[in-house]
Amino acid sequence: ETKTEPRIVERSNISSTTIFIRALYKRFWFYEFGSPLYRSFAALCRVVLDNPEISPDTIKDALKGIKCE
Repeated sequence: ETKTEPRIVERSNISSTTIFIRALYKRFWFYEFGSPLYRSFAALCRVVLDNPEISPDTIKDALKGIKCE
């Protein structure tokens, strides 16, 4: 069934870094730590993405409006 249904893909102007940060936070970080811990999470993302520009403010901006349950 999945192969026959048309796939709808919405493209947005969200950067791949933001998408990664949100996915990692929702699927792992929130459940392990329960809070953003912005500095620690930024350090992890800097290492994983090899991007020294990621700061706690980058994390705060990426996570705006994200709800985890």
